[in-house]
Amino acid sequence: MTRREFARSASVAFALPALFPGQACAQNKFWVRKELNSLTVAEWDAFDKVVGCMIDTDKTWKPVAEIHNESCPHGNWFFLPWHRAYIHAFEQHARTICKDFTLPYWDWTARPDFPKRFLEMGNLKRATRVDANLKRPARADVVGQNALDLAFSTQLFTVFGGRPNPKDPKDLRYDRGAGVLEIGPHGGIHLYVGQNLGKQGRPGDMFTDLAPLDPIFWVHHANVDRLWAEWCYERGRPPKSKTWPDIQKGDWATKRLEFTINKKDYNYHVSDCLSTFDMGYTYESFGSNKKDSVVTFPEKVTTEPKQLTEVVKDGLVTTKSATTVEVTKYTADEIKMWAIKVSNNKEDTKTPGEIHAWVDFSSVPLSGGILKVFVNNPKADQRSGEKDSSYAGSIVFFPRKHGHTINRHHTTCVALTKALRATDYFKKPEVGISLTFVADSIAEGEESVARIERLSIEMLPVA
Repeated sequence: MTRREFARSASVAFALPALFPGQACAQNKFWVRKELNSLTVAEWDAFDKVVGCMIDTDKTWKPVAEIHNESCPHGNWFFLPWHRAYIHAFEQHARTICKDFTLPYWDWTARPDFPKRFLEMGNLKRATRVDANLKRPARADVVGQNALDLAFSTQLFTVFGGRPNPKDPKDLRYDRGAGVLEIGPHGGIHLYVGQNLGKQGRPGDMFTDLAPLDPIFWVHHANVDRLWAEWCYERGRPPKSKTWPDIQKGDWATKRLEFTINKKDYNYHVSDCLSTFDMGYTYESFGSNKKDSVVTFPEKVTTEPKQLTEVVKDGLVTTKSATTVEVTKYTADEIKMWAIKVSNNKEDTKTPGEIHAWVDFSSVPLSGGILKVFVNNPKADQRSGEKDSSYAGSIVFFPRKHGHTINRHHTTCVALTKALRATDYFKKPEVGISLTFVADSIAEGEESVARIERLSIEMLPVA
């Protein structure tokens, strides 16, 4: 079964098994989150009522957004579990207002136009900060099917969901290890909504750490959460086939995530947040039948990635010029031999494993923007796009002047395997690797540049 077939088939019911049996969150009912387009009039009214009551009655709308402002992790391996717990706590509080409320999700890949209901309904419209004249859809090269396929091409959680602070793995505020889902499709929607002028001529809330003030945040992150759940069962394979953080050390799984809404505490560990079924909900695209079987995950990751680092000279990307960074230390043939050595399998000449890049920026554009990344295509320019076989994805920057935890220094991941295979890289042993970064949607000006200081190529054989 392909990932597209999996996502579209509501009749196939996969239960995401618990990583840590016995630590499930107790629930009185099993909930199914629905796509916005599937909501009934009553369900839209319930959403609108929740927003209105949190703004006017219990006065929790801004305090809940402040939680995100003060403690949200971006750019590290807590990004996905923290936001799963956060929107789950929001949903639990919302049910104190409407007992049958279930948070919907916005499938912006299938429906990239901004949802009109958020500009039409009373409380939703009141809280939404976006230009009412927004007519264009979200960019397909950032949130479309190909962008998701690139993100889903990895089996490594630290590439898909982010890596830790090497000095303090429990650091929630580390922001130099963003995974491909966060820095690409997730960031693309924040940019799409937030860059459009909101009311009173200010940027939209989605550009800032107070993004939850805009109700579109909640349905956006519900979709990000759905994509993480889908990644776990991508192509029908169970999560045990993925490469997860080393849970034996406990730095990731035992991290405590705490939220207080209207004087009520909602507490989780990361280990509680690795199965939507354990938390009492699923998504309509997966089906709603819960299976009893439990799959245990590996307790230890025994194979460490091999890494080669290039210090980049003159790695300046501007609106007027692209930058190509050539990795000169090894060729495709050397990578094949390297894969065989690491995997200890002399017969494994056709499966070189995964290759991805960690890109260190010493400076990012002041006003935010997008860099398109191409593999072994130094001629790529602003006319090149997602249909080019060398396209490896996009890096989305939030504006530094509006927050969202992006500072001048930033590190992010780009998954290269799919593009390398599409360009027949492994059939050309004499060819090395080069990455071309093309500025897109970046305003011109002295600080509208991205400066690359280091490029690290990692390779890891995958089971």
